[in-house]
Amino acid sequence: MGYSLLNYLSLITIGISGLSILAGLFFIKKGKREAHRFFMINASIFALVFVLLYVLKSILYLHTILYWTLQRALPFYTLDAYPLSHSEFPPCGYYYKVCL
Repeated sequence: MGYSLLNYLSLITIGISGLSILAGLFFIKKGKREAHRFFMINASIFALVFVLLYVLKSILYLHTILYWTLQRALPFYTLDAYPLSHSEFPPCGYYYKVCL
């Protein structure tokens, strides 16, 4: 399974879960308890599948998550290496990640 496929499956499962909750609320307002129960159990199952997919994605692609986190965080930690005072930001082009 690819990273993007897991993202799409997660999106689909949490979307179905949300729609099932809305349907469950609709049916409980109409007084149909069995339909309400069915949709709420359905929402719980899809939410559980979403959590399992999220955990699987985090385990399989931990290096990707860490890489992007470090890519975004490192430019802010390297500002002290610039030779000017700490209150001044380096100009665009000196360190290209800061300007993004």
